[in-house]
Amino acid sequence: MKKEAMQKHPEEWFFLHNFDVDRVFSTIRRTDYLVLFYIKMRQESHPDEKLYLADLAAEMGVKVTELSKGIEKLQDQGYVRWLTNRPDVLDPALLRPGRFDRQVGVAAPDLEGREAILKVHGKKVKVDESVDYNEIARATNGASGAELANIVNEAALRAVRMGRKTVSQQDLEESVETVIAGYQKKDAGVSGDEKKIVSYHEIGHALVAALQTHSAPVHKITIVPRTSGALGYTMQVEADQRFLMSREEAFNKIVTLTGGRAAEELIFHSITTGASNDIEQATKIARAMVTRYGMSDHFGMVALETVNNAYLGGDTSLACSAETAAKVDEEVIALVKSAYEKAKAILSGHEDKLHELADYLLDKETITGEEFMKILEEKKEEGNENTEV
Repeated sequence: MKKEAMQKHPEEWFFLHNFDVDRVFSTIRRTDYLVLFYIKMRQESHPDEKLYLADLAAEMGVKVTELSKGIEKLQDQGYVRWLTNRPDVLDPALLRPGRFDRQVGVAAPDLEGREAILKVHGKKVKVDESVDYNEIARATNGASGAELANIVNEAALRAVRMGRKTVSQQDLEESVETVIAGYQKKDAGVSGDEKKIVSYHEIGHALVAALQTHSAPVHKITIVPRTSGALGYTMQVEADQRFLMSREEAFNKIVTLTGGRAAEELIFHSITTGASNDIEQATKIARAMVTRYGMSDHFGMVALETVNNAYLGGDTSLACSAETAAKVDEEVIALVKSAYEKAKAILSGHEDKLHELADYLLDKETITGEEFMKILEEKKEEGNENTEV
């Protein structure tokens, strides 16, 4: 691109095809404008070369080392921003000292950031004055900016479907559940017997969570099926932003996850496939406690597992002998079994309240944490007993 054209249209993006890299950067250096590159990087499977850059590098057909040399010549007038979601696979030649002045990691927004992002997207729609963005932010821990934007958009669509001109708090809360678990599917054809099982299952989770210390408060319980396949779920929301988890909190989380299956066994003397996701999550936490968090009495502070692809799901692999791996499995199984026994003990001691809450949920299909705690607290006032475990 000629200098005159760049001066005439400096705001326009342009693409270069099969240009010599030195020619490109020498042309840029002759301009009087600040050059700002945003280049997205990715790993390409190529038989001879390790890494190619997306966008500019791909368009120019150059290697990362050639592109880097050209970039270094723009120190006085250009700023180059490289973007990637896989810094763990970038070519070392790109990351060696002197290539970049600063590296900035962009993680998922914290509580304050989520609230600010929700407010930004909330300006694009008509929102009721009573909307509490902080409450929605607390319910969306780990959500990205794009997911938060989608939540506001889903809330606006729901408000239109309900015939309202403004987005309410209920719209936002429902949109959170839509993004997490999918749309409601009330015509799923679930039989009465299965609904009863699901009701006891979800109350089992909620009751165990409420009767333990070091556990997040229950926010909502529902047995309305979702398009994700879930027949119901119990939502817990932390009162504040959390960054650390104690051993007691991790173990009690496993206890809460086993509460659904414990309720099924206690009431129906049978178990179903409904606890499959609970089992997966409980096992994952228990294994992490033993292999990564040093919360095992037997192994102590020894790292037995490494995290791979931390930016793409975080798959793990054991870094120990086969004999040690077998002992790890034994500890994980014992940990989950212990949690399951604790859940059964809690529910056995409050079986009357389990029946009352399950019947109430079966009738209402969806109840709030306030409704749940109100019914639960009635027993505490009448019996004047300590229910913390």
